[in-house]
Parts: sequence; C-alpha cells; structure tokens
Amino acid sequence: MSTTQLSSDPPTWRVLLSFYFPLVLTSQMMTLSNPLINLALSRAEEQALHLAAYSVCFGLAVFLNAPALVSRDVGAGLCRSQRAYARLMRQVIGLGLVIGLIDLALAWTPIGTLVFEVALGATDRVAAEAQRVAVAMAPIPLFVGIRGLNSALALRARRTRLLTQATFLRLITVIGILVALVSSGLLAASAVAWSLSGGILLETLWIVWVTRGLYRDLPAEGIDPG
Repeated sequence: MSTTQLSSDPPTWRVLLSFYFPLVLTSQMMTLSNPLINLALSRAEEQALHLAAYSVCFGLAVFLNAPALVSRDVGAGLCRSQRAYARLMRQVIGLGLVIGLIDLALAWTPIGTLVFEVALGATDRVAAEAQRVAVAMAPIPLFVGIRGLNSALALRARRTRLLTQATFLRLITVIGILVALVSSGLLAASAVAWSLSGGILLETLWIVWVTRGLYRDLPAEGIDPG
C-alpha cells in the first residue's frame, strides 16, 4: 500500500497523538516568529517608527496572503495524483505571483500611499518604511503556497513531523538573522521582514525536499481537481 494511502481503520491513540502533536508544535513555532521580530524591533534606535511600520504592513499582508494560506487544506483534499499535484502547483504559483505583485504595487506605486497614509492613517515616515516592508514580504505568498501544497503530501501520509522540522528550520533562521541584525545595529522594519521571508524560503525548500518521495508515491493519474 502507498505511504499516501490512508487506512480506513480507526486510529489508535498512539497514531492519533503522533499525528496531532507535531501539528501543535508547528503552529506554536509559527506564532513565535512575529513576537520575536517585535522583540528585536523594540531594540531599534527608532523603535516606535519601525514597530509601527512593521505592524501596519504585516497586518495587511496577512489579509492579502489568506488565499495562499489555504493551499495545504486544498492539497490535503485534492492532491491525489501527480497530475493533480502539478495542476494545483500551477494554480498556487499563479496565485502567489499575483499577491506578490499586489505587495509590490503597495511598495512602488501611489497605491501604497493611499492605503498606508489615507486608509490606515500612518504618518509619512511610517508609510515609507511600511512600503519597504511590503517589498520584503512580496515573495512570501509564493513561498507559502508552495509550502502548503507540499505540506499536504506530508499530511496525507501522516508524516506531520516533516512539517515540524520545516517550521523549526524557519524559526532558527529568523532567530539567527535577528541576532545578527541586533548585534550589527542594522535593525529596521524592512530588515526584519527580510528575515521572515528568508526563514519561510528555507522552510519551503526543506518541505519540498523531504516530501519528494511522497510525491513519487502518488499515482500518475487520479482524481483531477478540475
């Protein structure tokens, strides 16, 4: 039986806990990134400016990235063959690029001024730094979509520890970059945003690498997501 074929037997407590706890750890580690970034920015020379700029842009980015965040759920339900995976991956990449272009529009066009200053009420300096944060966060929707689709392969195979490993790598990367920024005195909202993008990039590369065998285990043809 393929490693991606789920048994119809009721799971034992051991199976249930081995599936559940890695997901809990993954969620907890994901939530740590933002508090750690805020902690680092509180040591910046102009902490109020950078904390405000990061918070304003991050909150908007979470809203914009919401469609990419569901790629894991979609993949868990529809990724039943290599053909389905390929089709879903094309859709995930297209969506990630569109959202990333919206982020760049916020950063490089008057739209950003309208959104950050007029709609959200930020000052000129906060809005300018928030636009630089938007540049750093532009790749994240693409990474998140790809990460989610490959995470779905791990979920279908009950290999949730792979998700924990990937998120741990992301967290360690973010912490390492933040420590370097604090030590060098180069703290800025845009700089720490790049640390988050870098961490998510490594997390994505890791989960793609460790689930390559699960992809090969999928049948070539199957139910097409349509």
